[in-house]
Amino acid sequence: MMTNPFEKFERKRFLYHSEDLGVISMNHALFSQMEEEDFQRVEEQMREDLKDYYNRLKF
Repeated sequence: MMTNPFEKFERKRFLYHSEDLGVISMNHALFSQMEEEDFQRVEEQMREDLKDYYNRLKF
């Protein structure tokens, strides 16, 4: 999971991650169906996951 955190979503064709370009792109059909509330939930989840990740690294 650490080497390619987007692999699961790439297999389902939701996201595409280009390590060489440093780009993450989202499926346009999925993107067009998302509403502001969906984006807020995604952002909130990302912040929580990031916080949890760094908390686990503390010794």
